[in-house]
Amino acid sequence: MTLRVRLSRAAKAQLTREDVWWQTYRTKAPDAFWDEFSAAVAMLREFPDAGVRVRGAMEGLRAVTLPISRYRVFYWVDEELGRLRIEAIWSAQRVRRPALPKRRPR
Repeated sequence: MTLRVRLSRAAKAQLTREDVWWQTYRTKAPDAFWDEFSAAVAMLREFPDAGVRVRGAMEGLRAVTLPISRYRVFYWVDEELGRLRIEAIWSAQRVRRPALPKRRPR
């Protein structure tokens, strides 16, 4: 099953901010972040259980780490509705996690 992908408002802002940063400061590979993120989303659409479960957050929240940029994509899947929702895109180098929902939005 191929899932529809949706991003939370926070994830959209984070994605835009990181893409702009990579475009501006990573002049030798300005598209690396976007390409890596896009590849991860394509993989998750086909294999949504690929991420690891996130402890201390809402039930069913998972995360995958982008190996080059070292960002983590936090997401959950609603198989009944056929969708994958990305809640946050956050640097794995940060000590704290992003603010994550305690339950799924309706």
